[in-house]
Amino acid sequence: MIRFILWAAGVGIASFPTFQASHSSPFWNLPLAIDTINGAGHYRDLFFVIVPAAAVPLSTTVDFICLRGRGEIDTLLAVIALLINFTVLVSGLIGFLVIPPHSGALSAIEVHTSTTLIAIGLVISVVTEVWVSGAAERRRARNPSGH
Repeated sequence: MIRFILWAAGVGIASFPTFQASHSSPFWNLPLAIDTINGAGHYRDLFFVIVPAAAVPLSTTVDFICLRGRGEIDTLLAVIALLINFTVLVSGLIGFLVIPPHSGALSAIEVHTSTTLIAIGLVISVVTEVWVSGAAERRRARNPSGH
C-alpha cells in the first residue's frame, strides 16, 4: 500500500503543474480537465506524468531482481516488467518531443490517441509496482533471513 501511495503521489505531483497552468480540476471531471488542458495548449506537458509513474516501478523492479532466492518465473516476469516500464518511460519522452512547444490545441484524434497511450502507460506502471512489491513481500515472508 505504501508503494501505491508513493506511486500516486509521484503521478499527482508530476501532473499538478499542468492542471494548475490550465486552471482545471483533475479529480472532478477528467475529460473536461483534459479538454481544458488541450485548449490552453498544455497537453504536451501531460506526458511528464509518465516519468515518475514508470521510474518508481523501475526502481522497485531493480530492487526485486537484486533479491536472493526469487523463483525463475518471478525473475523472468520482473525482467519483462523492467523492459516494458523502460519502454513506457521512453514513450513519455517521445510523446513530449513529438508535440512541438507552443503548438496550441491538438486535434480530437491526437488527444484521444495520446490520452489512451498515457493511460496505458499509467496502468502498466501501477500494475508493475503493485505486483513487484507484492512478490518481494511474499519472498520476504517465505524467507525472513534473506538467504
